[in-house]
Amino acid sequence: MPDRKAGEPLSALSFTPDWLLKLANALQRTLDCEEVLTVFSELTREIVPHQHLQFSNASDEERFTLGEFAEHACTYDVVLPSERIGAITFTRAAPFREEEMVTLEHLLISLAYPLRTALLYEQAVRAAEKDALTGLGNRAAMETTLARAFAAANRHGDPLSLIMMDVDFFKRVNDDHGHLAGDEVLRALAAALNDIIRETDIAFRYGGEEFVVLLEKTDANGARLLAERIRAHVDSTDIDSSPHTLRVTVSLGVAMLEPGDTRETLLWRADSALLASKASGRNRITTHTRAEPQPTEGLGSKPASA
Repeated sequence: MPDRKAGEPLSALSFTPDWLLKLANALQRTLDCEEVLTVFSELTREIVPHQHLQFSNASDEERFTLGEFAEHACTYDVVLPSERIGAITFTRAAPFREEEMVTLEHLLISLAYPLRTALLYEQAVRAAEKDALTGLGNRAAMETTLARAFAAANRHGDPLSLIMMDVDFFKRVNDDHGHLAGDEVLRALAAALNDIIRETDIAFRYGGEEFVVLLEKTDANGARLLAERIRAHVDSTDIDSSPHTLRVTVSLGVAMLEPGDTRETLLWRADSALLASKASGRNRITTHTRAEPQPTEGLGSKPASA
């Protein structure tokens, strides 16, 4: 703890070596960026009281905020010898004194390396969960995200739906035009998904030519409407794969979280609905309830093409 009595005014750098060691140890116990910043805020409040902390990365994108913004602020760059990590702002109702601002500046030295390590770890985790070809999340990312969304839906009673999508006759694309053309098709479909889905929806490459879209707070009807937008967009889009222009169609399966579902049964029902779409002619959507899969009439009735 700071070497001062209760009520005694702070002096610049009013902390002991033992307290600095306590801060350093606490910051090194986690690789979670938000936890690093939370620990730093909680401990530095013992030295310089503040109500709010905000961190923006080196690209000036707000990444983290803690507490409620107040009138008086002081902002610092968090830097290492050859790198700017970002900026931190502290705010509170009362003005910061000069000696307090100097103290915060010195304390940020203890934060710089743990924060940089946490940010690098975060980047590595994201890279490991990203599909290299399409830029979408991969299967591991999907499973992690689905686990979180499943828990939230059960906790709050919100709807949760999945769309599973597969490219019709994808092997024919590779056989007739080569694997590079197949890669172009997958990239084009990933771009289409990102353009069509809402900001709250998340698309993943599940494997091969199969994709999954996770829709939080969305019921089966909303998921079917989005699935039809995806189907119709793909069906009408020319994909440039020089020297060829390709057209493909997709089959889709929809399932909504129902009582008694686990994550595995929800995925299984979406996959079963997709297989039903394939079996009933492709280029269409099927919804799977816990009773029976229900093909969507009138959607994608034209024959599938390669």
